[in-house]
Amino acid sequence: IGINWHDAPDSPSLRRKAVCVSRLAVPVPARTAGAIAIARELLSALEEFDALGLDAFRSEWEAAHAHAGFRMRVRLGDGRLVSGTADGLGADGSLRLRTRAGLREVLSGTIVSARAA
Repeated sequence: IGINWHDAPDSPSLRRKAVCVSRLAVPVPARTAGAIAIARELLSALEEFDALGLDAFRSEWEAAHAHAGFRMRVRLGDGRLVSGTADGLGADGSLRLRTRAGLREVLSGTIVSARAA
């Protein structure tokens, strides 16, 4: 997990603007205290996931899904491209795409393009 604590000049290699803690929290917590708080929350979430599974997190994840409803092209590991509209999570956490042929779940791939539908 990489966490930007303070603003840095935007890099031309980044596809989108990066966010940092100093834009989200006032006052900005000390790095050590912030890292400890994040680690505690992450460990707590992992324990909850281990006990309850994906369904305990599904609605929260889908509400924050950056590509929800977007038209996407995804390159699979074998080089094939799959196109469809992002439609939430599969039962196993895969990306669910609504394609012309129906629902398709993608466990692993690279997003080639994503745009609002």
